Amino acid sequence: MAKLNMRLGENLGEILLEIAQEHIRKGEPEKAIETYTSSLHGFTDEYALMLLKNEGVLVTDPNGTDMDLKDDTELLEANKKNIYDWQSIMNNKVEYISELRTENHRIATKFMQNAKHNSANDFNLMDYGKRIESKFNDGPFGMHHLCARVLSNVGFADVHGNGEMSWDRLRENVINDEAYSYERTLFYLAEYVNNIRLLAKEYKSFANTYSFLEKHGMVEHILFVENVMEDVIEILNDFANPNTGYYHPMCDEEIANLKEDITGIIAKSSYGWEYLRNGIIQKNILDGYDAGWLSPDGEFYGDVGEVSAMIHMNLAERIYAGDGKYGKQMKEDKVSRWSSNSPEHWLQVKGWVKIHHQDCYGSFIGSKDWTDYPYCPTQTQIKMICKYADTLYNGKFYTEYNSLGMGRHSHPEPYSTYKVKQMDDIMLHKIFTY
Repeated sequence: MAKLNMRLGENLGEILLEIAQEHIRKGEPEKAIETYTSSLHGFTDEYALMLLKNEGVLVTDPNGTDMDLKDDTELLEANKKNIYDWQSIMNNKVEYISELRTENHRIATKFMQNAKHNSANDFNLMDYGKRIESKFNDGPFGMHHLCARVLSNVGFADVHGNGEMSWDRLRENVINDEAYSYERTLFYLAEYVNNIRLLAKEYKSFANTYSFLEKHGMVEHILFVENVMEDVIEILNDFANPNTGYYHPMCDEEIANLKEDITGIIAKSSYGWEYLRNGIIQKNILDGYDAGWLSPDGEFYGDVGEVSAMIHMNLAERIYAGDGKYGKQMKEDKVSRWSSNSPEHWLQVKGWVKIHHQDCYGSFIGSKDWTDYPYCPTQTQIKMICKYADTLYNGKFYTEYNSLGMGRHSHPEPYSTYKVKQMDDIMLHKIFTY
C-alpha cells in the first residue's frame, strides 16, 4: 500500500493564531483555547495562553512534519504584528456599547412620548392597531401588522402587497419629521427592539472577551466598565421579562425566543451572573465614582451622579433588593426601606464606609463596652481608602462628609495617607469619629 506523506505549512502557527483570536473577538474564548488543544496532540491550556499572549510562537521545522513552541526574543518581536491590539479593540467596544446604551434610552423615551405609554417593553400592538384604525377614516390599515413583522425580524419576503414599501414610507415620514404620532410610535418601537438585539449581541461578545483578557493580563482595566455593563444588563434584563411583550401573533414567538436568548446571554457572563444574584455589580474604587460604599472586606459598590441623586441610599437599597449575602442578611435582620432600620442604616452599623469624592467616612462610634457600632475601619478598608486617595487625590482625604459645602469641612485639613497608614486602632477611631 502506498504511504501518504503530509507536510505542515510553514505559516500554520499564524493561521491557528488568527483562528483563535477571532474566537476571542466573537466572545468565545474557550474555543480559542480548543483551537490549539484539539488540533495539536498533547497541547495544554497553558501553552495555548502562551501563544495568545505572545509569550511563545509555533514554528514549523524544516522537514515540515513537526511544530515547535519557541520563546526566542527575536521570534516574539517579529510575531507582535500578528497579535491583535486587544486594548484598542476593547476600548472601542466599550465606547460603542455606551453609545448603544444612550441610544436605547433616547429611543425608549421617544416611543413613550408618542405612545403615551410608560414602557417600551410591554405594549399591546393589536389593541393599538384597532385604536388608530378607528381614528382614521381612510386608514392606516395594517400598519401595526407591519410593525410586528419588523419586531419579529423575519422581514417582508412572504408578505403580500407592498408591505415593505409602506414601512419604508413610514420610516421616511419619521426621519423627515412629517409623521403622524402613530407612525412615530410604531417606528420607535421597532427601533427599540432592533437596538435591544444589537445591544445583546455586542454585550455577549464584549463581556466574555473582556473578562477573559483581563483575567489573563492581556488588557488593562477600562475605567467605569462595570458601570456600563451594569446599565446594559439592566436594560436587557428588563426587556427579557417573560411577563411582558407586544401581544401580536406575528411576533410573539420570535420575541419570546429573543427573550430566552438574552436571558441565556446574561446568565452565561460573569457580569450577568453577579447582577442576577446580587442585583448590582461590584465596581473598581480606583475608577473615581462620584459616590459609593466600601465594605469591611473591601467590596466596593459605586455609581455616578449628582448629590441630589441620593446615590448612597439608592445603592444601599439595590444591595438590599438582591439575593446576595448582604441582601439576605438585611432581610434576616428585618431591614425595611420605610423604617429607621433602613438598608443605608444597616450598612453603616455593619461598618461600611461611605465614599464621596475626597470624603471617606462612616459611623465608627463603637467602643469596648458598646459594640452596636464598629470601633474603626478594618485594615482592608484603610488600605483601599489610602490607595484610592493616593491614586485620585494626591494622597489626602477627609474622614467626614462635606456638609458645609464649597469644599469646607469642620476639620479644615485632610489627612495624609502616609500618616493614616501608620495609625493604630485608637487613632483611627479618633479621626473617623471627629
